Amino acid sequence: MKNITTRFLFVICIYIFSATFCFAAFNLEYKGMNFEYEGGNSNTLTLISSYVKEKIIEIPSEIVIEDNLFTVTTIASGALTGSGSIVEKIIVPQTVTHIQESAFYECKVMTEVILPSGLESIGDFAFANCRSLHKLTIPKGIKKIGENIFIGCERVTVTLEDGMETLCDSAFYKSEAVKRVNLPSSLISIGNYAFSFNYNLAGVKFPENLKRIGKGSFKYCPEFEHISFPTSLEEIADSAFFFCINLKKVDFNKNLKTIGSNAFAYAKISELKFPEDIKSIGISAFNHCRSLKNITFSNGPEHIEAQAFSHCHGLKNIELPAGLKSIACDAFQNIKIIDLIIPAGVININHDLLHNVNRICCKSNIPPVISSDKPFSIERKNVFIPQGSKTEYEKSDFWGKVADFEEFNSSEEFSFGETN
Repeated sequence: MKNITTRFLFVICIYIFSATFCFAAFNLEYKGMNFEYEGGNSNTLTLISSYVKEKIIEIPSEIVIEDNLFTVTTIASGALTGSGSIVEKIIVPQTVTHIQESAFYECKVMTEVILPSGLESIGDFAFANCRSLHKLTIPKGIKKIGENIFIGCERVTVTLEDGMETLCDSAFYKSEAVKRVNLPSSLISIGNYAFSFNYNLAGVKFPENLKRIGKGSFKYCPEFEHISFPTSLEEIADSAFFFCINLKKVDFNKNLKTIGSNAFAYAKISELKFPEDIKSIGISAFNHCRSLKNITFSNGPEHIEAQAFSHCHGLKNIELPAGLKSIACDAFQNIKIIDLIIPAGVININHDLLHNVNRICCKSNIPPVISSDKPFSIERKNVFIPQGSKTEYEKSDFWGKVADFEEFNSSEEFSFGETN
């Protein structure tokens, strides 16, 4: 009997403890809005639906229930979907950290949403089909923005809050309604695919502190025409501006070091001026830039990757950079080059580069090594070499067989003169 009494008292104590510190799950209606409590001891609520018929909805931050304070932290999927033809503005409280997918879906007359500074995530399709939404400020602490959050919106100007240093990956992926974005001066890095497939985004002014533009950040943004990069920028990652088919002009600045693979492939760029400190131009970086006519190198890069400028049919005259050491296979594939100047520092060249060249100037006294994965099959070329180096070139397995040499005074600036 004593054991049974002890067990009974133990169960009563557990029940009292639980009742004191946590509630069972419940739903609550408050001022035309429905909230859900999932149980436990966190005392947090999720807004799950609203029936408020007013022009302005202000979601409460806290609700007191039986002398217990509950905090609203989440707006559930579809919570404010289609909030009638009256609601024009929604104020989300500072306590909310998560907005789930389709939370504001099809709020057709809503023009503005005030988001809290502590917001961490916005789910997929959160503002989809909000056709009247015209401005939204994204708080600086945002960690995740879902896909297609503005799909079906007709016009939205997005402002990223000052203080944001990193824009998360895929932040505005496929957000076709975004036509203008105001980037904060504090921004250092733009995440991968942040604005990709935004067919109506006409351009972006990059802030002066920006250092990195991520992979595919502006891939398939066909409305871009002119981009000026800040002096702070160091890296343009792979496919960053891939298939920006109307991009005609880019202004690189002095601190840029890396241009990734396919970074500007298929653009309409007509002229390129590379900064002195450029270190790397990736595979197919400017592939199929058919309007490209002039390239100006300074000292770098040291290496030009495969197909970096392939199918740039407008290129005719190329003077490679002074600091260049090697050129990969097909770097200038399918280009009929009239004149090619190879600087003294080049050690290795793939022989595909020389197929469609009319005249060549090699500034080195030592013949560059020509590499190939197939037998040499190049027509004889006019090759200009420094005075006194002809013997070395004639000894070369490659140059001695394909070149008609003409020596020039290396102490003077070289020029091909009139094109043959």
